[in-house]
Amino acid sequence: MRSSGARIGAALVAVAVLLVADAAWAHAVGFGAWRLEAQGDGRWSSSLRVDGADEPLGLEVEGCTEEAADVERDAPTTWLRGVLHCPDGPGPRFALEGLPDHMRVHVTLVPETGPERTFVLRAESPSHTVGAARSPGWTYLRLGVEHILIGWDHVAFVLALLLLLRLDRRGWRRGLSTLSAFTVGHSLTLGLAAWGWVSVDPALTEAMIAASLVLLAVELARGVRGAEPGLSRRRPEAVALFFGLFHGLGFAGVLREIGLPPDDALLALLAFNGGVEVGQVLVAVLATGLFALLGRRRGWQLGAAYALGCAGVFVTLERVFG
Repeated sequence: MRSSGARIGAALVAVAVLLVADAAWAHAVGFGAWRLEAQGDGRWSSSLRVDGADEPLGLEVEGCTEEAADVERDAPTTWLRGVLHCPDGPGPRFALEGLPDHMRVHVTLVPETGPERTFVLRAESPSHTVGAARSPGWTYLRLGVEHILIGWDHVAFVLALLLLLRLDRRGWRRGLSTLSAFTVGHSLTLGLAAWGWVSVDPALTEAMIAASLVLLAVELARGVRGAEPGLSRRRPEAVALFFGLFHGLGFAGVLREIGLPPDDALLALLAFNGGVEVGQVLVAVLATGLFALLGRRRGWQLGAAYALGCAGVFVTLERVFG
């Protein structure tokens, strides 16, 4: 039994190494915004901003020719501004050539009349054919799900919370209340920051998110070794609420990168937050099932604590001094 637990613990420590190696990729996921706005007389202004693209991207808009273009680079951001001549309007096909694997570009079409149209271009689908105008809700819902699933530190924080609750044999009601507190915290600051009512230095936000993981990992390791419960175990809802505020600011940073459609800003914000919740529930359900299969052996729980802690310390130092 002990050897089995030790092997699982060792495997989790190996996973920690992979998490740390992957951490740079996870938070180097590049977001971009491409806005095309009608100027009249068949001319459209084109403004593309991307972060983390090593090579300039090629624009392709069906029915349009480029009249002027200007490239500006201020690492890690690249701006490509220009004017397109589209006698019959742009599209319906839009494409970006050379889109890196880690890049997501949010596209907004702003006609002279009628609703805005939004869609997302990715490496796996770098072109899009515009159909009938539709609500941006689905686009932002999907972006929310994607963000929490690729944002390993958000996922790791949820896992650490669940492990702490399980350590003290908390029931499902306590787990629900703790995750709900986390949701309230990040939803509050996501909304306030998205509307521009709250502004916090992104570097501080990212460092606090990583530090939140270190705190929970230390508490988990102490608990597995039989130490008296600290604040995170005695008041998990309060800790989840507090750090949820910083995680929400992190989510808001993504929305600042891609922007909110002026005509449907509230819908897009709610959809994005809803997508984050869908991703969070998915992670919690899968993790709960996995933990049940692993049982309560000390080895794997201690290995998980070290795994989460190593990744958290590495990224905290990277964000503070990197």
